[in-house]
Amino acid sequence: MSIEALAMAGVDYADCGINLEVWEQDSSEQPPLHLVGEQNSSLEIDRRRQDMLLEEKLWKAKILEWAKAIAAMHKERIAYMSLENTLSSGLLLDGIQG
Repeated sequence: MSIEALAMAGVDYADCGINLEVWEQDSSEQPPLHLVGEQNSSLEIDRRRQDMLLEEKLWKAKILEWAKAIAAMHKERIAYMSLENTLSSGLLLDGIQG
């Protein structure tokens, strides 16, 4: 039984015959797996969060690239339509004058 468990139960370690010096020497063992699992879980959550942020940045970059391509296509189409209108207006004027 751990000192922590005894303390939570309201028991004094001295009443149980626990020698702190001996206990500290024996406490060099690894923490229980359920505690290690929580630490690993926390690290895993942090890693997933970082992965999600990276993925979000990549998606934003792709969307920005797509938006720029659409804007460029739209600009070209407007320029073409403007040129087409100018040419057709010129042809109409030539037909009226001719």
